[in-house]
Amino acid sequence: TLRVYGLPFMTLPFCLAALVFIVIQGTTSNVISVPLSSMTTPEDHLKRVKRLSAGFDLLFRAIRSSSYQGDLR
Repeated sequence: TLRVYGLPFMTLPFCLAALVFIVIQGTTSNVISVPLSSMTTPEDHLKRVKRLSAGFDLLFRAIRSSSYQGDLR
């Protein structure tokens, strides 16, 4: 069907999937936008995500275990 236009067979599904990610960009917290200049390899990105996740876990545990009473004075 796409041969008439000179396109490879899997071009249309890829373009539709890419369009979905472009449309939902910024509307969900499950998809993390990363600047292209900071990406080197998928492994580096995975290391960065794991470090951030561990840091946030440590922060949340510290907040929960503190004697915070909710009084900001």
